[in-house]
Amino acid sequence: MVGDSEDARSDVDGLRLGILARLADAVSLAETLPQVGERGLAVLRQNDLDHPAVWLLGVGGEAVVEPTGDVPGGAPQAVHAADAHALARVAVRSGRHEIHPLDSPAGLAELHAQPVVEPGQAAPSLVLVFGVTRRMGADADFADYLELAAALLGAGLSGHRELAVVQQQSETLRELDAAKSAFLANVSHELRTPLALIAAPLAEVLAEPPGEVSPAARARLDTVRSNVVRLTRMVDAMLDFSRMEAGRITPNLVELDVAALLGSLAASFGPAIERAGLRFDTDLQELPRTALLDRDILERIVLNLLSNALKYTPHGSVELALRPVRGGFEVSVADTGIGIAVRDQEKVFARFEQLPRHG
Repeated sequence: MVGDSEDARSDVDGLRLGILARLADAVSLAETLPQVGERGLAVLRQNDLDHPAVWLLGVGGEAVVEPTGDVPGGAPQAVHAADAHALARVAVRSGRHEIHPLDSPAGLAELHAQPVVEPGQAAPSLVLVFGVTRRMGADADFADYLELAAALLGAGLSGHRELAVVQQQSETLRELDAAKSAFLANVSHELRTPLALIAAPLAEVLAEPPGEVSPAARARLDTVRSNVVRLTRMVDAMLDFSRMEAGRITPNLVELDVAALLGSLAASFGPAIERAGLRFDTDLQELPRTALLDRDILERIVLNLLSNALKYTPHGSVELALRPVRGGFEVSVADTGIGIAVRDQEKVFARFEQLPRHG
């Protein structure tokens, strides 16, 4: 008899461990919040030897997942539904495991209710109720089993609730990003017209014979033209940025002599670096062949790098280099400026990130 009892005990322990393992898998694989309850309850109902009736109820005692199909323990499930709902409300008020004895024609000896509390929360989200048979009874380990089952359900609910919040935040950010891109595109289009209306008559005035415009006025108009050109480039860059984000930009690929192009950029940007008291070095090695590139995009990248080097290098030098590498080439801009701290290097490709101007 002792051996039979130990074998039965071992069978029950193995069954419970298997149920808990499958429960953990079920709630982790659930794709939505309701599926956590549905799949979790379906697993728990497989243990009809230990508890032929199982309910997953709301904090008001209402059913969260209704029985469907051929539910194991269907008869006691129906007979004691009202008792289970009442006990669930008691467990919510007490916040602990509650037991209700039964005198049941359906074969249940007790109902056990355990609040399902999500990690980090004080109040329960749901209540798990088991109906236990007279034959099995609730042994000393049953409370631990019930508590572990409720904890797994709580963890599953919390994980999917947090995921839902993150997904909603991501969707909101996508909507804001789309609105921002549309705004940039609209502003860019609106600015191009007045800039064109300024640039055209300005070009006509500057094309007048030398005697028609005084040298002083011509110098001031040249300054205006330079700033109109600069502002037009900024507007075009904003428009390109919005198109790029929307996936609508198409590179204009042409065969380029990269060394010659970088030499031209160095010649135009070098004087600004030298006026700042810095030495400007170039190491532009010839490539074995031309490269298929978008000229405007490459120019913008290199000029941005040179501009940053100038901005963050108080003294020393700036170097623009071009070197062939296997299958392509490498363009680099190096300087003796303040550099980027190791802790900040991961931010280099973050959008709109600007680090403080100190080492």
